[in-house]
Amino acid sequence: DPCLMLRDDMMIVIYVDDCGIATATEEEIDAFVEELRGRGFALTVEGSFDEFLGVKFETQDDGSIKLTQRGLIDKIVEA
Repeated sequence: DPCLMLRDDMMIVIYVDDCGIATATEEEIDAFVEELRGRGFALTVEGSFDEFLGVKFETQDDGSIKLTQRGLIDKIVEA
């Protein structure tokens, strides 16, 4: 998929002007963001990756990840 990029131990998801970065540590994310800023990109860091493009990510006790899209579900129910 052209919006998914892999770099060493990092996964980067890009959609229009939103980006999600997943790594083992926040320090790796900070270093990557600074690298991009050094190349002239204007970036803001908005915190954890609990929600992206209306999809909520919840880590379960067994290590699996549950995805929900409540906003879309509510729109469909209301229609």
